[in-house]
Amino acid sequence: MAFFIEKKDSSAIPEHMLEENQLPNENNLALFTAALDGDFERVKSAVKAGAKPNYFHRPADGATSMHAASRSSTIEASQIMNYLFVHGGCLDAKMITNHNTPLHEAIMHSNKSTVEALLDAGAAFVPNSFGNTPLHLAVQQGNIQIALLLLAKKHPVDCKNNRGMTALHICCNLCEEKVTTPGAGGVAAPVAAAMNPESYLKLAGALILYGCPLDEVDANRYTALHAAASRGNLDMVQLLVDSGCDITIKSFMQLTETKVVERTAQQVATLNSHVSVEAYLEGCEKKRQFGSLIPTNVHVSKWTKGVITAAKIRSGQKENEKTVNVAVGSAANVVKTRAKV
Repeated sequence: MAFFIEKKDSSAIPEHMLEENQLPNENNLALFTAALDGDFERVKSAVKAGAKPNYFHRPADGATSMHAASRSSTIEASQIMNYLFVHGGCLDAKMITNHNTPLHEAIMHSNKSTVEALLDAGAAFVPNSFGNTPLHLAVQQGNIQIALLLLAKKHPVDCKNNRGMTALHICCNLCEEKVTTPGAGGVAAPVAAAMNPESYLKLAGALILYGCPLDEVDANRYTALHAAASRGNLDMVQLLVDSGCDITIKSFMQLTETKVVERTAQQVATLNSHVSVEAYLEGCEKKRQFGSLIPTNVHVSKWTKGVITAAKIRSGQKENEKTVNVAVGSAANVVKTRAKV
């Protein structure tokens, strides 16, 4: 059997990936390590000596000096990022392994000042190979300040990843006191959640105020409410219901060729033995049947009032604070309007 390798037109290859920009030499290696160390003086020396900001230190993953600088937590990291960009660094270079851009990497390492520098330079809100946008990652990290910064910069709030999950889905998936991971012998071992569940509640409230759709479904037709119910977080469930989510949507799981399971969020809570959530949603269903399930937005106000205004957002701060104050102040009107649609 013969195998053929398709020859790509060089014009279709991003400039930073061209062979002349990927020549291994001492200066390029020095630049990458200096950027990773967050040493501005060494970075400048390497660039002046002819180092290429877009050189891949490890060709297998495709990380450039821009990626390296975004991972650094030193106080000079944002300055290094700006310097590399001015000297030809590709702002949205994607790694070969996971398609992370420098913005993804900065968010994953919680480097807020570097995130600000990248956004000021015009970094794009592109997904990585998992479909996760910068907002997905900020929420996954439980980083309220970075999430709010992205939202203030008009990051789309309704993006879905490859599993069909919005940022709100991620909030609801992470909002439990403890999570479990496979332990020795296959026994589940409880470990502390990455962030206090209250952080995810505040993030969810902010996402809702910014217009994140409540009833989007993922690959298993789980809504954010299904996810919250499966985690047993009553506060998150109440927040979603008070915001006007649809409690009747059913999930869809194809277990076998002939067996399909569909469940409401209440049934998901029952399945996972979350008694308080089950009882609350049962009461909501009775109110819905009698036409008395009216969103109040009480929990949106509870978890978001002051959260965004307290965040130190350098860019677009005034506009953002005004938006939040108006949204929280007229919360009932917002959800009533949404409920009628």
